[in-house]
Amino acid sequence: MQYAAATALRAPDSYYKELRRDYMVKKAILVEGLKSVGFIVYPSSGTYFVVVDHTPFGLENDVAFCEYLIKEVGVIAIPTSVFYLNPEEGKNLVRFTFCKDEETLRTAVKRMKEKLLKKQ
Repeated sequence: MQYAAATALRAPDSYYKELRRDYMVKKAILVEGLKSVGFIVYPSSGTYFVVVDHTPFGLENDVAFCEYLIKEVGVIAIPTSVFYLNPEEGKNLVRFTFCKDEETLRTAVKRMKEKLLKKQ
């Protein structure tokens, strides 16, 4: 770990500027895509996760929604209830990550647009 930290400290500033720029583009792809699908997207910073409210799609909780996403849509999200002392407090939220290549993010959004239906 110390070797990795030492290497990171020697990286030029341009590396971190480019890394930040790349993540901002990827975040924009995911956030705008999730909004267009119908999710309620919560602001995030300092992370490569985006938290959304999945309730517009009518599944009972975050675990059920994530299982549905995997089996029926081919997209993975992380249920947030696993991070709560009282899992009920996180049952309406799931998180997606944008530390993927841009094509993967676009494909995930496309799949969700095609296969997720908002409850009426």
